[in-house]
Amino acid sequence: MSTNPTKRIEEIDRRLEELPRGTLTYKKINGKEQPYIQRTIDGKSVSYYVKVSERERVLVEFEERTNLLEEKKHLTAYAEGLKDILKHNPYLSAKVVIGYQDFEDFTCGQQFYVDKTHFISEWIREGTKITLITRPRRFGKTTLLSTIRMFFDPRYADHPEYFDKLRVWQDERSRSMFGSIPVISTSFGGCKGIDYKQSIRGMMGQLRTMYGHHEYLLDSPRLSDRDKELFKETKCAFFNNDTSYIENSIRYLCELLYKHFGVKPIVLIDEYDTPLIEAYTDGYWDEMITTCRQLFHNTLKENDYLGRAIITGVTKVLKNSLFYDLNNLLVATVTDDIYTDCCGFTEQEVMDALKCQNIDDMKKVKEMYDGFIIGHQKDIYNPWSIVNYMKERLLRSYWILTSSNKLIGDI
Repeated sequence: MSTNPTKRIEEIDRRLEELPRGTLTYKKINGKEQPYIQRTIDGKSVSYYVKVSERERVLVEFEERTNLLEEKKHLTAYAEGLKDILKHNPYLSAKVVIGYQDFEDFTCGQQFYVDKTHFISEWIREGTKITLITRPRRFGKTTLLSTIRMFFDPRYADHPEYFDKLRVWQDERSRSMFGSIPVISTSFGGCKGIDYKQSIRGMMGQLRTMYGHHEYLLDSPRLSDRDKELFKETKCAFFNNDTSYIENSIRYLCELLYKHFGVKPIVLIDEYDTPLIEAYTDGYWDEMITTCRQLFHNTLKENDYLGRAIITGVTKVLKNSLFYDLNNLLVATVTDDIYTDCCGFTEQEVMDALKCQNIDDMKKVKEMYDGFIIGHQKDIYNPWSIVNYMKERLLRSYWILTSSNKLIGDI
């Protein structure tokens, strides 16, 4: 049985369709009360005598109908009170599901989703070319980048319904940019290993996938045969564990996308620091920092075809070791007063979500999970904990075993 009021009303309506309709009445026949079902058919009132053999079942079904109608009455009143919340955050009442990170899985209310699309409008207005956002793990960074990718990527330009109920759509400037800028998106979350060789294979696997998302370029009339041949060479090199193509791979893809679309692309890099954290804790830092420094230098500094970029991770790797020569970098850590609520749930969002999921436990939730302070913003809640709690309805420490703490231990 669903505890979501809207979904529960739908369940009740389906069950009411299965139950006998009409009103259960009693008539005195030969001095005894006998049950009848009274219905209106074609404007006429018709009564049916309930046979003795069916009586027990019918009485149970009509009792169920009465109880369901009463429940529906209360739920309808409750749902009416949610309209103002859902007007501003329309998918808080959707089904809560665990383990999804791609925005496409949440679109149009397929699943529970807290609207963070106002970040897109803030980012457009802010204007810095390269933005680094650091937040703890399981804070929604991957979902945020997925949302940005689908908003700008021309391949989704025919799907405004994905965003037309969300906050970004209310901003005219943002709306005018929907589906108009190519996007390169990759993640280094899989770049893990006990040595450089193993970790770099993970990075090449991610870059190979990144190229695979843009294979439509091989049919582009705006690209030369040499462009297409180099595209295939680069992707093939990642299959063959050839590391020589890594450092220019994103920069070159930017050039091809610019030639195809005539617009400089947005670059999104998720979990940029994972290979560096792994390298630091497992003893191959020098090799990994050399590769990453050159990749980021070529992508973000020596790249005439880059539009803008957003990088996310859990740590801020010092400028003098990775971003040492970038003079166009905005850093938004948990201590900075920018983009403070782009990841994580605000306390108001948690309160609204619990109400929309018909959960009356905000006091206990606050005592258990409380909130982080990010910049000036107090009480930012870890989404992983809140979503798991809404799914399981159990106050547990869901977040504690979601990642390795090797770096903290070593330090």
